[in-house]
Amino acid sequence: MSTRVRPLAVHQVLDVPAERLAAVIGQWPQPALLEGGPHFGDSGRFSILAAYPRFVWEATGASWSSRTDNGATESGEGDVLAILAALLSRCALAQPAEQPDPSLPPFTGGMIGFFGYDLAPRLERLPRRQSRDSRLPDIRLALYDTAVIVDARSARVELWAWDLTGEGHSAAQKRCHTWRESIERALRSPRPIRIRPSAMEPLTSSFDRETYLTAARRVLDYIAAGDVFQVNLSQRFTARGNPEPLDLYLRLKSVSPAPFSAFLHWDDLAVVSASPESFYLTRGDQVVTRPIKGTRPRGRDSIDDQQLAVELRNSPKDCAELTMIVDLERNDLGRVCQYGSVVVLDPLKL
Repeated sequence: MSTRVRPLAVHQVLDVPAERLAAVIGQWPQPALLEGGPHFGDSGRFSILAAYPRFVWEATGASWSSRTDNGATESGEGDVLAILAALLSRCALAQPAEQPDPSLPPFTGGMIGFFGYDLAPRLERLPRRQSRDSRLPDIRLALYDTAVIVDARSARVELWAWDLTGEGHSAAQKRCHTWRESIERALRSPRPIRIRPSAMEPLTSSFDRETYLTAARRVLDYIAAGDVFQVNLSQRFTARGNPEPLDLYLRLKSVSPAPFSAFLHWDDLAVVSASPESFYLTRGDQVVTRPIKGTRPRGRDSIDDQQLAVELRNSPKDCAELTMIVDLERNDLGRVCQYGSVVVLDPLKL
């Protein structure tokens, strides 16, 4: 088995308040913030705050394009997933199944971005009945070689720089020095960190009540006929106005803290997200998914929490939903994992 050569890395410990970093790094060019927090156990243990990507790669349909940090562009057409795989290999990011070094953070430089819903027709052989109604790309990924890593368990804040492009040790050291000076200068300033507030009109939905109920009745008919066993009947909310993505993200994180919060901002596109659920996590040759179905609010105290937990565990509706999604995830993992290796461990763990 070949062993991937780990990229050269430089890192320093920062003595700064971790809770203020998002407001600083989130205003830098093309930030990517993946944040957890101190109250979510291992799920939200690490936060990754990156910016200044070396290049951005995106694809829509069979077309792809890339742009480096010095302005060079490239584009083409073809099997975009195969092209992406070749790109990852060229950047030494397509690593073989090997156990990660537990002394290193979960992010050691690499691509951060998103895969859109409209990528599905390239993964599944299903007819497309709806036309594309979004200008979002199917894939958008950026290569980050500098990041601040926050360990909520130890309250340790570290600045890391990796040599992913062959520039050498001195270039990584220079990036570390520049980032440290910029962060400390922003946090030492007596002036508060200013973020322009968003000005938005009220939300509008893609469904009105009667249309939604009609769609729900159709779904029940499909289920009764045995045509489907799950339908994600969702609605799109739209708000017009003058948004400031970082303001929206920080407000969302304040009112709805979650172990998997994300903020990505490229040009005129932003992703603002907060989720309690880990979709897929890979470590070495293991793939783990932890789907969530069924929730209860937190109680007034630990005794109230326990009573709500018992109620949730004994709810036929919530248990049925959880069984359905666990079975679905098990089938999906079975398509890419070694036969017989997929095991369900305590699906009702609260």
